[in-house]
Amino acid sequence: MVRLCFLLILVGCSNTGSQSQPVDCNGQTCKSGEACVVTNAGGGPCIMPDDAGVCPNGSHSTGCCDNTTTTYACAAIPSSCGGSLSCPCGSSLCQCGGCNLADAGVLSCTCLYP
Repeated sequence: MVRLCFLLILVGCSNTGSQSQPVDCNGQTCKSGEACVVTNAGGGPCIMPDDAGVCPNGSHSTGCCDNTTTTYACAAIPSSCGGSLSCPCGSSLCQCGGCNLADAGVLSCTCLYP
């Protein structure tokens, strides 16, 4: 049996922030002038766990399979931002939109797939 599960996260843009200090990015260190880009991607079809309770492709079971993945990467702050990370100028670092400043030097991107 296949069910579709949708994850809805509403995000907005917060204040701008300059990135002049190194930033921890899940074990990586982003240098001055770089942002830690955290991408949360989720959605897609939900395939129920097998008899052993394991979901396909390493996804996690939370009633239906939670197909959410989180990735971390250091990326240069776009020159259009003038050295201060902000939305929407930093949104070009997000693969699919959903720009939000999570913390100084940390850009959170949310990708929702049908």
